[in-house]
Parts: sequence; C-alpha cells; structure tokens
Amino acid sequence: MTPIKFDYYESACTFIEVLKTEILFTEASELQKAIDDGSTANEITMALRWNLQKIIARDLAWSNTTQRRATSLLDGLNEMLK
Repeated sequence: MTPIKFDYYESACTFIEVLKTEILFTEASELQKAIDDGSTANEITMALRWNLQKIIARDLAWSNTTQRRATSLLDGLNEMLK
C-alpha cells in the first residue's frame, strides 16, 4: 500500500479560505503571498511554514477548529521538511 502524501498546496489553499471566513484577511494574504512568491516547492513550503509559525504565535480571535487546522498544517509542513 502506498502511503498518502501530504498535499501542502491544497491544505494551505483551503486554510487560506478558512482564514477569510473568520475575517483574518491579513493572515490569509500572508500565506497566499508565500505561495505566489515562491519559485520552487521547497521555497513555498519553507515560506508557508515561516509565516504560519508567526500567525500561530499571534493572539488571534479565531475558532478552536481553525487553530487546530493551523497546527495540523504546520505539523504537515514540518514533516515534509525533515
């Protein structure tokens, strides 16, 4: 059985949309910029990870579900970069 690979791009795009629904447009824009400005998959992954770490460290008024999604996305990115 082939292991399921983490699709960081799809996960990040979905998370960006979730942030928008919670009116966290600045944070959504930061992650979208990480995707748009990256030249390679590694560059995009590292930029997403960096920005996501900064976002999680902020005292945001977001739901528990969104916070868990952020942590899950960060965990996936960390695993990819090992």
